[in-house]
This record gives sequence, C-alpha cells and structure tokens, in this order.
Amino acid sequence: MVKLRDDLVGVVYLNGRAYSAGDEVPDDVRVGAHLTEDGQEHGAPAALTVPDPDAVAGAPEPLTAEESAHAEKVGLPTDIAPERVRGALVGYEQGIADTLAFAARGTAFDPSDANVEQVQQHIAENPSETAAVLALEAAGKARRTILDEYLR
Repeated sequence: MVKLRDDLVGVVYLNGRAYSAGDEVPDDVRVGAHLTEDGQEHGAPAALTVPDPDAVAGAPEPLTAEESAHAEKVGLPTDIAPERVRGALVGYEQGIADTLAFAARGTAFDPSDANVEQVQQHIAENPSETAAVLALEAAGKARRTILDEYLR
C-alpha cells in the first residue's frame, strides 16, 4: 500500500472513496504521483475497452412499419436516425394536442357529445364559439355535414 502525502488538506476521492492526508491507499487503486508520499504513481491503470458498436446497449431500434407510415403521412423524413423520427412524431402529436386545447378554450361545448342538429344550434346561438367548436369537431368525429357547412 502507498500513503498519501501528510500535507494534503481536505479529502481526495479515489475510486469513489474519500481519502485524507496520511491515509494508506490499496494497491488496486490508482493514485497520481502528486498525491503520494514517495512522489511516485501507484496502482494499475484502468483497462481501456472499446465497445463493439453492434453490442452497445440502448442502440435505437429501426422504425416499425407503422412508425414509418405515420412519419410519411405527416411529411417527416424516414431516412434519419430512428430516435429523431420518433421524437418528431411525439412533438407533432403534442402540437396537435396543444392546438386543440388552445382552440377548445373558446367553448365549453363538446360537439362529440351532440348530434349534428345540436352542434348547428349551438353555433347559431353562440357565434363567437364557432372556431372552437369546429376545431373540436375536426379533431373528433369530423362530420362532413358540420365541417362542410361552416368551412366552405
């Protein structure tokens, strides 16, 4: 075992363990010459290993057919890293959800709980809520009879 210098102040962390001035350091712990009593480096250097790129844990799985189809549908490239495509899809879906949540703030009326006549009546009685109701309708049942009437 090697001893640390007696004039050290505080602690030194070696291999995750704290050592103070004068402490003995086990032979399997590497310690630099600037810290030792005899001014020599001690301990075996850590073995350097280069991971096999095919065996790296957490390597991204290729896109599934469903993910590829969804990406192409919304206009995302599929020839980039799969984790980027997946992240973009999540962002796209979150953007839609945020847009709908923002649009829905304009009304407490949920058109998916009403028939076509009730939706039309609500819009007629509350014209300031038209955009919000139509946004919710488009995201929900998307009935052409309602959307075509107001969006043409």
